Amino acid sequence: MKKQNAVCIWGLWALTMVVRSVTGAELDSSEFDFQFNGVDIFDGVDFQNDWSVAGDSDVGEPLLDGASVELNENGNVVLRQTPDNRNFWIQQDSDVSGWEDGVDGGFISWTLEVRAHLIGTEPDGDPVNNGYNLWAADGFQRGILTIQEDSVQSFGRPGEIFSDEPNDDGFHTIRMSYDADEDLYFVWRDGELLSEDGFFAQAATTNNRLIIGDCCTAANDINPFLFEELEIEYVRYDLDGSYAPLENPSLLGDFNGNGLLDVTDINQLGQASASGANDGAFDLTDDGLVNVADVTVWAKNLKNTWIGDANLDGEFSSTDFVAVFTSGKFEQAVDAVWSEGDWNGDGRFDTSDFVAAFTDGGFELGPRGAVSSVPEPSSTPLLVLAGMLFVWRQRR
Repeated sequence: MKKQNAVCIWGLWALTMVVRSVTGAELDSSEFDFQFNGVDIFDGVDFQNDWSVAGDSDVGEPLLDGASVELNENGNVVLRQTPDNRNFWIQQDSDVSGWEDGVDGGFISWTLEVRAHLIGTEPDGDPVNNGYNLWAADGFQRGILTIQEDSVQSFGRPGEIFSDEPNDDGFHTIRMSYDADEDLYFVWRDGELLSEDGFFAQAATTNNRLIIGDCCTAANDINPFLFEELEIEYVRYDLDGSYAPLENPSLLGDFNGNGLLDVTDINQLGQASASGANDGAFDLTDDGLVNVADVTVWAKNLKNTWIGDANLDGEFSSTDFVAVFTSGKFEQAVDAVWSEGDWNGDGRFDTSDFVAAFTDGGFELGPRGAVSSVPEPSSTPLLVLAGMLFVWRQRR
């Protein structure tokens, strides 16, 4: 009986330790000690903050058998491979980087988070199983996670599959942590824990480096790790512990709590502004008021789009005019929301909304992030508007 009790107690202790490892401490990546947006990795000309590409710290032309790295209009780093170079990645492997200095020896817990979009192609009509790796080596051992177009798994052939969700349908946030006390790695995808029991290191190593990208295709002589293009929004890591994401992270401006900044949120904000109730839940400027200033902050600062982008596709174009005029609320003295033309939060769709949109100056300029400065006012938007108004009145 005593032996059975001892086994039970040990089992409960072991379970408690695993649970503590993955849920005991939470930290949002915005609080991590090391944070690198695209421009903090590569500024379009040179690498920054001890980042480099595989085997070469200088970009040059051509780069590694035609592979390329660039900073795109959204401020993200884009890695592109070629058939002749399937091993292409960014890394901190300079002997002096924050990663190498912080994890050297393999005795500390750490957390790594990457937000990226895996963009695949099908050359010659043949589907390619695209993917990239998070390779975390600390001078003692290496933990490797593979993010493929249709799975997240530990490195290996085969690796342990943690998720079969697609990763090539947009940006996804992948978090990997190492708990030194348990000697286990854990992984989250978009805030969801995928490896409740953790997984072990892939191998022992004397190397100390951080790799993000395709580092293993040629070594394995197989295609599962091939990617054609990887767009990296940010890389963040913290060397003070193994942290889970916040269980219920709050996204500023996400009023319906679905984790997105979408048209429902801006419509709700517009209604709150028009009501005059000054509901603090919608006060984005912390001035005690809910008005056009809050609508502007949501659209320009949080959503990073233009006033006038009715469908929130990131651009202000004639498509938005069509959408709002289709609502049939222009100058009708009836309640309207953002998607119906109320772009200044007064609850109506009228000429004052066009004044707000044209003052912002984004008509037909593409995404806001792609414009370095607002150009001089143009008569083009007014001509387009005049045409739209003429058609609208003719139809009436």
